[in-house]
Amino acid sequence: MADKCVQTLQRLFREAGGRVVDEWPVVDVKVKPYGEVELRGPKGSVRAARLVMCPGPWAGPLLAKIGVHLPLQVRRISVFYWRIRDEDTPTISFVDTREFDGSHTYGVPHLEYPGMMKLVHHSGPVIGGPDERDKIGASKQHREMMMQYVKENFPTLDPEPVVEETCLYTCTPDLEFVVDRHPRHPNVIFACGFSGTGFKIAPAIGEDLCNLALDRPTVRDLSAFSAARFKAKSKI
Repeated sequence: MADKCVQTLQRLFREAGGRVVDEWPVVDVKVKPYGEVELRGPKGSVRAARLVMCPGPWAGPLLAKIGVHLPLQVRRISVFYWRIRDEDTPTISFVDTREFDGSHTYGVPHLEYPGMMKLVHHSGPVIGGPDERDKIGASKQHREMMMQYVKENFPTLDPEPVVEETCLYTCTPDLEFVVDRHPRHPNVIFACGFSGTGFKIAPAIGEDLCNLALDRPTVRDLSAFSAARFKAKSKI
């Protein structure tokens, strides 16, 4: 489902005249004295009058290149899919707010893998960055914890997960995201630290990022998401 959503947004972007460049990792960001922004990649550079940055788990090091230092942590989240044994099992989206191991659990019906239910514990270990994503798997303790959760709450699912995947959360200390304008370079806008909640609200955030970049009023009040709330720990 997530891939289909991304593909749809990219298609709409192209139809509107945009250009999508894959496999072009940004290695450096510079703001020129006269205001122009330059992105450097493996095959040259791109220059623009305005820049909107949504770097996900790469936010920390990339924003630091332009003087924005935020207290971000990258967490590796284990995603499990469980085979549905009983066809009559209701498959609904849910959030179980009963906390264990410091966080809650949520489930999604069989959208990505037919006949399987997605269950995720909304927490995971802090890692050094996205390059460490695949260096470790789900811990035995975490896997067994989720198996026990399924045993107690979903008896019509297989006792062990069939598919194990990972995703990365970029978390702020208060688990609220950051959407702001660079204090010294107003033509640079950035959004990051969505703490596992960003995907579902991406269209709304994208709309207001566009408004910020074009110096238009935002649809939503973004003051609560200012980077200034971390001023004691940041250097912006």
